[in-house]
Amino acid sequence: MPPETPAADPTSAIAAIIGVIALIAVFGFVLLIVGRARNLRRVMKSRPTMPMFDADLPPSRPQERPERSTEFRLATLDNLMMQGKITADEYKEARAKVLGDV
Repeated sequence: MPPETPAADPTSAIAAIIGVIALIAVFGFVLLIVGRARNLRRVMKSRPTMPMFDADLPPSRPQERPERSTEFRLATLDNLMMQGKITADEYKEARAKVLGDV
């Protein structure tokens, strides 16, 4: 009679598969970290004086708006009044301010 072979335990096979998957995942993670570190080192060596982030850039000057002409400002007020977006009192006050700036 041939010797009896022990039955394979299904839990040990599953544990072995999970172990192999875990080793592959850890190896992949290590490769990812090493690759990122090497790329960062290359970037730092190739452009040491260039800013890396927006915060490193000097602040830009705010764009100066051109001064609107008195005629344009009065026409805008007239349009707002005709559309009913401002009252007559607001119109008179804003018109006096525009004419006072001249």
